[in-house]
Amino acid sequence: QGHKNIFHFQPNAAEYVGSSLQGLISDLVDEADRPKTAAVVSADDFFANAVETGFLGLKVMDPATGGEVADLAPGYLADAGIEVVYTEKWPEEGFNDWLNLANSIKRSGAELIIALSASAEEAVQLTRALKTVRAEPKMVYYSQGTQIEFYEGTQEASEAVLMHTSWHPDAPYVGELAGEPFGNADFVAEFTERNGFPPDEDAAIPFAVCQGIEQAIRGAGEADNDKMGAWLAARTASDPVRTVLGAFHWDSVGLPVGKPFMVAQWNGGELQFVYPTNEFETSPLNYPKKGW
Repeated sequence: QGHKNIFHFQPNAAEYVGSSLQGLISDLVDEADRPKTAAVVSADDFFANAVETGFLGLKVMDPATGGEVADLAPGYLADAGIEVVYTEKWPEEGFNDWLNLANSIKRSGAELIIALSASAEEAVQLTRALKTVRAEPKMVYYSQGTQIEFYEGTQEASEAVLMHTSWHPDAPYVGELAGEPFGNADFVAEFTERNGFPPDEDAAIPFAVCQGIEQAIRGAGEADNDKMGAWLAARTASDPVRTVLGAFHWDSVGLPVGKPFMVAQWNGGELQFVYPTNEFETSPLNYPKKGW
């Protein structure tokens, strides 16, 4: 829309989230054993709708003008050779018919379940329903679920469930604060000491934004929006902003360059980082999912 001084402090835009799952399937699952069919269910929520757009290969529309921003056809699932056999959307608020939704997913025979919820609680309710109806997918992917509340609400049913994430406590990112190194390990340790419990993604993201703004103020020499924006826009791969979410530099519209979402998986009550595998150490992918 022509806005300036917009800098996205998360990996990629929501419409491109599906590229990480496509990459995981391509890189970590033997071709003969990959899921062939998918059910895509989602809340009628702005973020869930954006993620769905990428998976299904829909058009990205400008809400202000109604014009087309991008056409993402054929979509990440089609690119992965996966046929979509069921789709459903539930209202953003007040939905509680989880068992019927789970039964519809089961009847579709989908080997991959993609659930794009508006909250961790919705992910909990759908997981419980899928367990109740004894759905048997090879792979389950959620847009919400990194929060401890998800595991507390699902327990062993969370096993092998995948979700994208901007952050993981074990990611060895080296950030900066007040001109000194302050990396992810420092953040986890200090947050835990101050609060009595470890941070999650929802704490790490705003902290990373604060790191970036603090670096921009120092880089610009003052808290002037235009000067800070110019400094941020001048970042490069060799001279980025350094945060607990990793290093950032941006393209002309403010999207981060070379920052795909990470993929995590619940295994044994632990949220493990499984993809991508080319940046730092990962846990092995638990596949296929073996019941609930």
